[in-house]
Amino acid sequence: MFKKKTKLILSLILVILSIFAVATFAIIKNSEANMQNLLDVSIQDINMQNISDGIFLGKHDAFPINVAVEVNVKDHIIVSIDLTRHTNGQGKPAEVIIDSVINDQTLQVDSIAGATYSSKAIILAIEDALIDDMEE
Repeated sequence: MFKKKTKLILSLILVILSIFAVATFAIIKNSEANMQNLLDVSIQDINMQNISDGIFLGKHDAFPINVAVEVNVKDHIIVSIDLTRHTNGQGKPAEVIIDSVINDQTLQVDSIAGATYSSKAIILAIEDALIDDMEE
């Protein structure tokens, strides 16, 4: 009786571990696909003359990265960008890309080495904010 229970418990543990392994593999594959798709998205060249004064909200989500920004524009110039959300793995260094966007007044800036995915997600969130204004 004891051996049967032990075998049953071990079998259940193996089944649970197998399910966990398959689920983990699926999550990793999904994350890898999201990251590749993120790199494939092109960034629009925004004409700041088409952007009115104001604070514009933008976001971009590409699991596991989530970004939200507030872009402050005055006299067709980006005066500040507040990163209101940035969930990331090791992409925190990408947050300095905001300085490049403000200094260069363009979204066509180089990604931060070692934080390419987060760099792209931050740029796409800024683009989302500015494009929303152009569409209004």
